[in-house]
Amino acid sequence: MDPTATSKEPVGVLTYEDVMLPLLLCAEDGKPQRVRDLAGKVADYFSVSEALRRETLPDGHNRLIHRMEWARTYLKQAGLVDYPGRGLFKITERGLSVLREKAGRIDSKFLRRYPEFVQFKSSEAQDGGAAGSSGAQPIDPEEAMERRWVSMLSTSRPNDGPTSQVGGGTFSNSWGCCKESARESPSLRRFSRKRPETM
Repeated sequence: MDPTATSKEPVGVLTYEDVMLPLLLCAEDGKPQRVRDLAGKVADYFSVSEALRRETLPDGHNRLIHRMEWARTYLKQAGLVDYPGRGLFKITERGLSVLREKAGRIDSKFLRRYPEFVQFKSSEAQDGGAAGSSGAQPIDPEEAMERRWVSMLSTSRPNDGPTSQVGGGTFSNSWGCCKESARESPSLRRFSRKRPETM
């Protein structure tokens, strides 16, 4: 499978699981790689539209690169890639072995064959950051937290009182105080430390 080839038809928004295999294929030569440098190849493989290539998250990060960074993190937790230096990843012998299997897709279900990954997912779930645990289409952990946060804000009401207890933190029902209150939540602090290293 050639990572520079293109898929048969253009696709919509990619999940972090969609890009796991192409990302690993791009590292097949054994050289250290940067996610940002491979974004074009991955987008070309899936025939991603220009609009989706430029799409950003609310914090300004490119959505495709963000998904690729999470894919790299999961591949690392399964031992398929290693980090030889800051911002770099490199395929391991285990990763090469997976490519020799010629798997049609790599996703979380596939990676559960490795005990290290199972332990990682168990720890992630305990911290409330499991991705794709409640829906058919997996999203990365950070976007999952973002959706829960938006949902929480949309259900808060000014007449609920001055504060509400949510997720172990105290949240003000005043919209202007939401960000300050979020910083006080232990669960959100644990989650924010797990963000993949940006390029």
